[in-house]
Amino acid sequence: MFSIRNFALLLLGAASLAVVACGSERIVEVTVQTEIIRTVEVEVPVEVEKEIIREVEREVPIEVEKEVIREVVREVEVPVEVEKEVVREVVKEVPVEVEKEVVREVIKEVAKEVQVIITATPQLTVLEAPAAKVDIEGVSRGAGDDVAPSGVLIAAIGNSYFMNSSPRYCPACSVTARTGATETLLEAVRADDGTVALGSLLASDWEMSADGISYTDFTLREGVQFHGGYGEMTAADVAFSWNDANPKLQPDSIHDTGGDLANLVSEVEVIDDYKVRFNWIAFGGHTLLQYVTNFHEGISIFSKSFFDEVGPEGMRTRMIGTGPFEVTEWTQHKGVFLNALDSHWRKVPYVASANVLQVTEASVRKSMLKTGQAQIGELALTDWKEMFEEGFSQAPEGFWGDSSYVYSGNYWEDKLAIDGQPFTSDTPGDLLFKPPLDTSLPWIGDPADEASMERSKKVRTAMAMAIDREKLMTALTDGFGRVSYAPGWDVNHPFYKSEWDIPHDVAGAQALMSEVGLSDGFDVEWWAGPAAGSGETIQEAIGIEWLANLNINSTFDKQNYSSYRPSLVNRTNKKIFFSGGAASAPPTWPTDLHATSLGRPGGYNRAMEIPIFAETYLAMSKESDIEVLRDLVTKMFDWNRDYMVWVGVYQSPVAALYNPSLISEWQMLPEGKGVLGRMNSLEWVRLAN
Repeated sequence: MFSIRNFALLLLGAASLAVVACGSERIVEVTVQTEIIRTVEVEVPVEVEKEIIREVEREVPIEVEKEVIREVVREVEVPVEVEKEVVREVVKEVPVEVEKEVVREVIKEVAKEVQVIITATPQLTVLEAPAAKVDIEGVSRGAGDDVAPSGVLIAAIGNSYFMNSSPRYCPACSVTARTGATETLLEAVRADDGTVALGSLLASDWEMSADGISYTDFTLREGVQFHGGYGEMTAADVAFSWNDANPKLQPDSIHDTGGDLANLVSEVEVIDDYKVRFNWIAFGGHTLLQYVTNFHEGISIFSKSFFDEVGPEGMRTRMIGTGPFEVTEWTQHKGVFLNALDSHWRKVPYVASANVLQVTEASVRKSMLKTGQAQIGELALTDWKEMFEEGFSQAPEGFWGDSSYVYSGNYWEDKLAIDGQPFTSDTPGDLLFKPPLDTSLPWIGDPADEASMERSKKVRTAMAMAIDREKLMTALTDGFGRVSYAPGWDVNHPFYKSEWDIPHDVAGAQALMSEVGLSDGFDVEWWAGPAAGSGETIQEAIGIEWLANLNINSTFDKQNYSSYRPSLVNRTNKKIFFSGGAASAPPTWPTDLHATSLGRPGGYNRAMEIPIFAETYLAMSKESDIEVLRDLVTKMFDWNRDYMVWVGVYQSPVAALYNPSLISEWQMLPEGKGVLGRMNSLEWVRLAN
């Protein structure tokens, strides 16, 4: 941990981008200038009238030969070629000569095909209807070549987490399917029109109840085998994997999606060996895509036979899945090591093995990619332009990530949102634990004390107003990002309200601090993770602005997320930290479960429990009418703009980079979470010869 008073951050302004991409085209402006100089003899007979014509053709250097991350559609109001004449009269200091200069300028707009660097999956921002059901064969990926796996794929990423085969003890299980070691029932795919659709995977088909919300029956694919000789996958494995992860059915569960499951599904029941029924508590258009596919936090299927043999603790020692890769080692802070299977029901990998290495320092990851020590890397946005100039490429799928922070410690619920049971326990982690409100921290308010609520609101607002979002976005994303105010919202979305904007107003922020008697500032502690101290984190950048403008001194907790997470699950955290909204999902998806008691016990929490957030989530999770959903989410963010408990800063593209001279092909699935170094579909990576 270190103090911002002893640390200086150099914020570098991003170079302005001089190329505008139009879909798959780049527009180049070329100016052809003809200069005509006419010298006219006046009254002096010895002078000769002459005409000098010089034609100068030059290309205006506005094209920057580098791939640019943002796709902008530009409407050109003029014809492709515009000719205009500019006449200037120049009087020279020569008594008998009058020179007239005629400049005829021809401006041509020439379309040039370029590579689009970032796929921001724009259809996701307007995906207000349920994802369509499609036949996966041929939709996004073919069957692949019948070739023996060869070569070693190496990826350098920031965090490899730690996974295992135990649903209840799997705190970041959404990572597993992205390795190719495990699989989900369904798969998010790209349909022919580019939208995200639902394809079959371990489930060959599925059917909804007559009312469309009560239950879903999944028919399983026959003959799928678990690794390690643990037999065929059946309905018993599916029911086990979902029920053991659900904290309502298994109170010890710390599964990363467990908090959602408790309010999503009551129980998964076996119909026969190859059919299971999901009995929904709440079902919406988002449910299957968000929870049953790999897209966001889908549940992978694990072996019930392995559980019966070794128990829940034994399952932590080995990864047993159904994917085309088998895990040989998964060590926290070191990496994931996978070997390809020689045969698989779906796809034999192109590579013989894949080593996903945890490399904490972004500069080292960049060096590994440049030197060929890794073919894929998770790099800082400030390195992208340089890498693109040197020929590196962005992975086939990417999305917009959201950088928003929470004012931790505002646990304002006093009873369970799901059934109204009052909080009576003093033991952190208990279902009915009542987190204490530490109002000595100026950003924390007590709902039972109106003055405290008003004072803390002014502090939170002042802190939010003191942030120069445009400056930070430009420096930390090298101009590739976009400013954000409401977490998860694209400011250009038709549902977004300009009233949610937060002005950069240092004087106004200082006035609010003066009103509450805090002109001299105070101390605040962030959780920033191992990267803190690099001078490249958004927490440090904001800390410098708070210190300079509001006398707020920041210190930074550098512990790894896996060590920090229990304080979120147990509702004891009071350190401000970044926890973004779902920028990759439409705003009509239910929000925000993670800032409520609905995830108790064992579910991830944003270090606050807000009654209106719980009410909104419960209402949205049972609603399908777009206008009603719009009204619900708008009301919630109107409230949030007033109370300012969750604050947006900027959004930025999230994608891996790779070396196209070492990788000839990579067919990715749509990605909406970004864990495992922003990668997925490693079995579809083909190394260059």
